[in-house]
Amino acid sequence: MELTYNFYFKLINAILDNVRCHTSDLGFRNEIEFISKGGGYNPVTIYDKIIESDIIELINLITPKIEVYSEEFGCCPKGSSMWVVDPIDGTKSFVSGSPIWGTLIGLIKDGSFVLGAVDHPVLNERLIAINGKTFYKNKNRDFVLLPKIVDNKMLNQYVIATSSSSHMNLKEKRTFDRLSKKVQHVIHDYDCYAYTLLARGCIDAVIDCNLKPYDFVQLVPILKGVGCEIYDWQGNDTCYSKRIVVSKPGRIRHNVVKILSKAC
Repeated sequence: MELTYNFYFKLINAILDNVRCHTSDLGFRNEIEFISKGGGYNPVTIYDKIIESDIIELINLITPKIEVYSEEFGCCPKGSSMWVVDPIDGTKSFVSGSPIWGTLIGLIKDGSFVLGAVDHPVLNERLIAINGKTFYKNKNRDFVLLPKIVDNKMLNQYVIATSSSSHMNLKEKRTFDRLSKKVQHVIHDYDCYAYTLLARGCIDAVIDCNLKPYDFVQLVPILKGVGCEIYDWQGNDTCYSKRIVVSKPGRIRHNVVKILSKAC
């Protein structure tokens, strides 16, 4: 049976509602235990593992033949269809009591994006993209269709962001700093919430480096659904790159790439 867009929309909401149950009892300043994986400060919590395990179990009940690519337990599928999951994008923020972390889920079938979703439980905000459209809801209103965003500013008026500046090497940081000095304001280390702000039209671009695919590709249909352009630091269209830019459409692309391409 062919699953409809309406079914997928209800499915993804049910999965995200279930995820929220695991974190609904966390106070804003509760201390959360974690361990560091790999080198440096790279925290992972029991919540990461529980949430991801539950998401995979629910997904397997509905689409058992589609593999899951995820941060903790998922394999790396060899085919052109996969679910992509990041249970807690922004674990550093999560363990620090910051509300900007989120859960990312996306579905790719036969090489095409079927849906993408990002949920911010503490902020009570959720975006879901399906069938080329992006929908948004918060605590005050149910889902609304987000309009296409536009760029009508000069370079010195832009507000840009990065989800994690710690992922940039020294050369990338210096290049990003050069761009930062030419714009109006820069938001640092906002995790996936930086992309939520862009999708809502609140900021003008997000620049990142060295994200894993499960940190980003779920956001692609959300960003495309509001008209964003996605490209690498050399200005090439892409859905994923080690050096990625997402921006409002228009001349901002030329202005940003002119500076960032010097790092390539």
